[in-house]
Amino acid sequence: MSASIDADIIGGIYASAWVSEVDFGDGNAEHEIDTVIGLKKDWNHVGFNVAYIDYGYRGHSDLDYEEILISATLAGVTVSHYMGQDEALDYTEFSTGLLKVVDLAYGDAEGQGTHWSISKGYDLLKGHVKVGYTDFTADDGSGMIDEDNMFVNYIYKF
Repeated sequence: MSASIDADIIGGIYASAWVSEVDFGDGNAEHEIDTVIGLKKDWNHVGFNVAYIDYGYRGHSDLDYEEILISATLAGVTVSHYMGQDEALDYTEFSTGLLKVVDLAYGDAEGQGTHWSISKGYDLLKGHVKVGYTDFTADDGSGMIDEDNMFVNYIYKF
């Protein structure tokens, strides 16, 4: 279960906070709290986004890390690069909704593995629901495990 609150402040400046329950396999329910502040601008078919992201894990502060996001969109294709701060790894993702039937994304997590997803979103009950499938394939020797997940996400807009 997760929840978020997002705020468009002024002139493209935004902030958000996201909280989710995390299971580290030790039988204790923990929480991940992510906070973001950024600047996003869009002009016709071109856009950019720059943000600072802080990932915090209550009870496991040794896992905390920060990233700087730089993202550009041109004609419906987005390239996002997350620069890990301190010793955090980088992540690059390509995504598009150009197919109009589904949204696709592919990403590479430096030294950890690759990720892809396919999803479809719909407006529903004053909000937006997204249904999809995501796959993570770990690099050999990374210590990560392969993961495959189906997901449903609902965002209610006030």
